[in-house]
Amino acid sequence: MGKDTKKNNKCKTFAILAAGEGSRLAQEGVELPKPLVKIGGEAMIDRLIRIFEACGAEEIFIITNNLTPLTQEHLRMLQDTNEKIRLVVKTTPSSMHSFYELRQIMGEGKFCLTTVDTIFREREFKAYIDAWSMSDCDGMMAVTDYIDDEKPLYIGTDDELNITGFYDAELQRYISGGIYCLDGSSFAVIDKCIAEGQSRMRNFQRQLVYDGLKLKAYPFSKILDVDHASDIIKAEEFVTMKEGIEYTSTITVTESLFAQTMGSGDMPVFATPAMMALMENAAMNCVAPYMEEGMTTVGGHIESSHLAPSPLGAEVKATATLTKIEGKKLYFDVKAMMGDTVIGEGKHLRFIVPREKFLSKIYPEK
Repeated sequence: MGKDTKKNNKCKTFAILAAGEGSRLAQEGVELPKPLVKIGGEAMIDRLIRIFEACGAEEIFIITNNLTPLTQEHLRMLQDTNEKIRLVVKTTPSSMHSFYELRQIMGEGKFCLTTVDTIFREREFKAYIDAWSMSDCDGMMAVTDYIDDEKPLYIGTDDELNITGFYDAELQRYISGGIYCLDGSSFAVIDKCIAEGQSRMRNFQRQLVYDGLKLKAYPFSKILDVDHASDIIKAEEFVTMKEGIEYTSTITVTESLFAQTMGSGDMPVFATPAMMALMENAAMNCVAPYMEEGMTTVGGHIESSHLAPSPLGAEVKATATLTKIEGKKLYFDVKAMMGDTVIGEGKHLRFIVPREKFLSKIYPEK
């Protein structure tokens, strides 16, 4: 497949590796098989299917093993009502072998493959799939600089995020997130790995590089794997909006942000409205990852002191901390800093609203 054909070829095929035994979770007292463990009130495999469908999935290939009848029953029930699901039931010795089994029934176009226990931000995943759909490379791997894995697979990259290698011990900035966007050119590589008796997905990834496939790294802020009972708690905290979360936005003072430029004063210093806008930006970004599809937040009220001036070139950081959730109302403490100096602090209120409905009231159809 040529590069011109690969580009703008939307990814509509997704695959889930759910054939592992989840033995560590069982040993730690988790009764449900891993795919059915709930994160944020939703089984992990259901969460993936929902997210894939939101990204335009037309086919979702899933492999599970012969050892977990509960998972099989659950997936067959889903299959009865969802014609997109293609199910394979087979016990395999590794994730790489599971991918090989799915490869036999998948088409040749772009696809996204992930393990069932991968937890990520939905908005980041959507952007990742959009980037992959526009890419002309052979693969795009999800990576993260958040490292909370017993045996991470480090990924070497150049300045343009081209992947140069995969390493077990050689420390790099990024590690593999367990999400792989590939095209049909990867099938020859997986066939070769199986024929040579290789195992493990990390060895398959190495073979992709050895065989000259062009791979890009796509950074996520954080990706979690659920391997232990304690990881379930971490994943719950990661996907659930809760009081105490915070976000920091940073800006450098330019002339366009001066009080005399914005009209809030006549001095060449950081304007109060610019500082408050930075605070609002921090609050917006604080909760953005938790917004459901089609929802966003808008500012309702903000009050803040402005305690010290900031000159041209100064770096200003604003931190918003979610202090209370009251239905659709979100309350924040906000603080702006220039180095170690507090230059402003106050309170901010945001409302959760449906984006399209909100805009339709302002810009009704003509």
